[in-house]
Amino acid sequence: MMMMMMMMMMMMMMMMMMMMMTMMMMMMMMMMMMMMMMMMMMMMVYDDDDDDDDDDDDDDDDDDDDDDDDDDDEDDDDNNNNNTK
Repeated sequence: MMMMMMMMMMMMMMMMMMMMMTMMMMMMMMMMMMMMMMMMMMMMVYDDDDDDDDDDDDDDDDDDDDDDDDDDDEDDDDNNNNNTK
């Protein structure tokens, strides 16, 4: 009888240990996944923001500059041509 009880106790302890280990492993995995997700989210957000801002600024600047330059050039040309005639 005593032997049986001891065996049962040992088995129970082993089971508990195994459960604890698996739980710990699961928790660790979950934590890692959460960290990865957070990092990815942060990276994505920063990347998107940067890209959008940069693109917008660049586009706006380029367009404005081009338009201005073209207009100026054309005006100058016209004036010069008229003056020489």
